[in-house]
Amino acid sequence: MAQDVGAFFEPMDFSDLHELLGAAQSGDAPKDDPVAAALEQGVRETKRVASNIDSQLLLLEEESVGDYVASFDSFQDLHQEILATDAVLEKMERLLGTFQSDLSTISDEIRMLQTSASAAPDGKLAGPAKQAKQPAVRVKAWRAPEQEKAVDVRRPVVVSLDDQVRILHGVPLSPILVGGHPDFEGYGQNPPSEGDSWELDVTTERGGYEICFTGGCNPHHGILSVYMDGTLIGNVDQYSRLFNICPHDHILYWDCMSGGRHTLTGTVHCKRPESRNYWICLREITLRPVPSRCTLALLLQAVWLGDELEVQCTGMAGNSIAVFLCDTDATVGQLRRKAIDTLSFAWHIALTLPHSQLLREEDDQSLLISVFGLSKD
Repeated sequence: MAQDVGAFFEPMDFSDLHELLGAAQSGDAPKDDPVAAALEQGVRETKRVASNIDSQLLLLEEESVGDYVASFDSFQDLHQEILATDAVLEKMERLLGTFQSDLSTISDEIRMLQTSASAAPDGKLAGPAKQAKQPAVRVKAWRAPEQEKAVDVRRPVVVSLDDQVRILHGVPLSPILVGGHPDFEGYGQNPPSEGDSWELDVTTERGGYEICFTGGCNPHHGILSVYMDGTLIGNVDQYSRLFNICPHDHILYWDCMSGGRHTLTGTVHCKRPESRNYWICLREITLRPVPSRCTLALLLQAVWLGDELEVQCTGMAGNSIAVFLCDTDATVGQLRRKAIDTLSFAWHIALTLPHSQLLREEDDQSLLISVFGLSKD
């Protein structure tokens, strides 16, 4: 059987075709050559179609921009509605949580009533329950120390963020819009990062000040640690689960011990775990004069009053500040908490015994009768 022979193709030379295409594109093709004329017509048609496509794309681009601009207000309204809905949902969540707690309390009371009814011999409810036990520490009397009636002539100190701030770490401070909202203007380090730090100088007089940090809050903000002359005075946490709460004030207290020039430093050491970034956005910092908060040292003396312990608290000058009635099982910590809640005018309260021993927080679990050296008998 004869062996099949495959098809054989002669090699083709396309150089003439390339020359014709080049001539057609340049318009130099021979007019009497039909192939060249066809190629030239094809090139012209291709250019015409490409030109039409470019024109249509440009027209579509202009229409898209117009549609976006026309819909911008609608997007803004939708954004505000989403924010309002988020706030309503958060409020409903709190209400539902309270309602759930109330239901749990009612359920417990119903079970108690059922237990009382089943335990009664005649099936009737037992008599009134015994009154709840009183707190272990109760206030008998107290008085605030007389304040000096001097007129505070100090003036607030307003910090200019655009020219008083010196950057210690990170990018320079620049104008920003909190959350990109045009009505929420402020200053911040953009982009933010952990470790951002700045400082500024303020001139103040002796006395107490509230340092008000006016800025904005949203889920992208961090925590600013605030120092005065190198001493930490508090933190400004600008995180918020809701978007763009602005303006929002954070207030820290500072007691200026000596008038003159002081250095305020802000450093972003950290953020909440749920926060998405380290933004700190401030519109203004104001130091407002306020009465100084005193540190109150209380000298404690205890006497038995029936089956209760009466603890008399006097100031270092011997003036009576407060009197508390305490159960025999009351602790130092319970007395300390009651004193802090009652004497709210004091910035800090220190408890001391008659022999000048300071009661520290480590002593809070100790019984009062023990630290006073008393006996229940």
